[in-house]
Amino acid sequence: MTESQSLAAPSASREVALREPRRAALDGLRDFQDLILARLGDLGLPTEDVLVALNQRHALLQSTEHALAGLDEEQLARSAYIAKMIMAGSVGLFDAALNYLWDETVIELRKRVIGYDLSYFYAVAEKSENRRKELKTAEDLVKLDDAKLLSGAREIGLISDVGYHQVDHIRFMRNYASAAHPNQVALTGLQLADWLETCIREVITLPHNNVVAEITVNRPGFGRDLRLWL
Repeated sequence: MTESQSLAAPSASREVALREPRRAALDGLRDFQDLILARLGDLGLPTEDVLVALNQRHALLQSTEHALAGLDEEQLARSAYIAKMIMAGSVGLFDAALNYLWDETVIELRKRVIGYDLSYFYAVAEKSENRRKELKTAEDLVKLDDAKLLSGAREIGLISDVGYHQVDHIRFMRNYASAAHPNQVALTGLQLADWLETCIREVITLPHNNVVAEITVNRPGFGRDLRLWL
């Protein structure tokens, strides 16, 4: 055996070893799909266009490991809705998967806002004085719709302008392409994996417990508050 042949043999073995679990995973997804669709048919329920194609589910599962690389062990352990997203995606329910991803993103964004000056955040995020009267504590964040939560986070500098537009696009897709509302939008595995990575990068990995320094500058005739987020 030549030197090149001896080097190629272990490499080929590694490729086979990697391919076998993937093939087993695909076979498992296919078996589950056949089982559940057969059961739906027995019950007289629709079976066409209920689940996303197997190749799209495989693309999502292949890409999630890269997307999740941005989370440390502690963050992974508390990301219940990301786990639900991947589970829903693996069985072919991409619209539900997108809903779970957005749930995780909103929960994490609220946690970061709580570390800020809430009264100032509410003043920035809610323009209606009447509605703002109902916003005082951290528990009141649920009364603020997702669009205002996101735009307020941008205005106080919690997320960047670019990050805002990227995450706001996911919010739009969640409203029009997820299980939150009836729709016929087709999502792909790579889209979901990309949105997962975006939410992790722009929101879920933001630091906690930021300190707000408030400086009041007094001049004759007027005062000015400056808030610096450190």
